[in-house]
Amino acid sequence: MTDRGSSEMNRARLTVIAGVTMLVLGVGVAVVATQDASNNRASADATTAVADTVSVSGTGSVEGVPDTLVASLRVHSPVFSSVQDALNNVATNTRTVIDRLANNGVKRADIKSTDLSLNPHYDNNGNQDGYDASEALRVRITPLTKVGQVITAAVPPKTGNSVSINGLSFDISDNSSLLDGAREAAFNNAKAAADQYAKLGGRTLDHVVSIKAQVHNASPIYAASAGTATVLDSFKRIAAPIRPGQKKISVTVKVVWALS
Repeated sequence: MTDRGSSEMNRARLTVIAGVTMLVLGVGVAVVATQDASNNRASADATTAVADTVSVSGTGSVEGVPDTLVASLRVHSPVFSSVQDALNNVATNTRTVIDRLANNGVKRADIKSTDLSLNPHYDNNGNQDGYDASEALRVRITPLTKVGQVITAAVPPKTGNSVSINGLSFDISDNSSLLDGAREAAFNNAKAAADQYAKLGGRTLDHVVSIKAQVHNASPIYAASAGTATVLDSFKRIAAPIRPGQKKISVTVKVVWALS
């Protein structure tokens, strides 16, 4: 074969290879373009799905009658020359108070130490002359018919005013049924509003996308703090001085619905 014939055959082969290469590249570009279009459509569909919702908050509240009194007691020690003596004294007096509470029907699990303090004591001239200590207890008393008996028992005969009552509040021992009612009321409140919005927009509610809830316990009803003698006298004089009233439990719920 001549050199001229070989050159022509090589050029022909190069032309075929170039054509195949361009075809492959063209297919690759087409595939990439198709994938990009699919991704863009998927992103648009996802954005539409997320945006095509209605989000509404609802609140539900229920009230119940408290059946428990929470009393905050503080046991004090006299002034002692040493830290150890002050702590030993308040520990002894606190154990006595706890034993008397338990003997009058308060479960030991319902008696909790919430604070222990130790303070230097000064005379009228500003000179330190010793230390005093105190321990705080939180006591749950139920039923309320036992309140007078239990509070009176909290003050042992030999301690006198070393025990003070710093506050009283009411609580509900088991609020599970109240919570159920508040949750249901909150959800129904949110659903009614969401359904109205959907109808106004010519749509209907579909499935629930998300739910977020928060429980609000109403602030406890406090009785005014008072000295031990005043409170004890009131419990002794009046057969039923406790008026627990009502305690409100509220739930706020935020619900997101998909629209159809």
